[in-house]
Amino acid sequence: MNKRKKIVVCLILGIILVCNICGCQSNKEEKNSILRVGIVTYTQDDPFINALKEQLKENLKTMETKDMKIMISERNGDNDQGDQNEAVEEMIDAGCDIMCINLVDRTEPY
Repeated sequence: MNKRKKIVVCLILGIILVCNICGCQSNKEEKNSILRVGIVTYTQDDPFINALKEQLKENLKTMETKDMKIMISERNGDNDQGDQNEAVEEMIDAGCDIMCINLVDRTEPY
């Protein structure tokens, strides 16, 4: 009976080992991933916000790798909170992973 238990235990450990090895393999067929970043500003007329936006875009482009591309979408609210809300909703619907929003009216974000 002791020999039988040892064989069963070894068999179970072997199955667990094979399952672990198979589970740890990476999927070689993964396609390049895309990180979608949405930038929504309150206006196009603010030089500080424009400079900040351009610097953000430059920094994001330096973070791209061969495995991860960064797609940047830009919109502005034209000094109207309703227009900005629509732009944000459109970017969410488009599947943006990250949103950078400079609110038109910080007291009424939605």
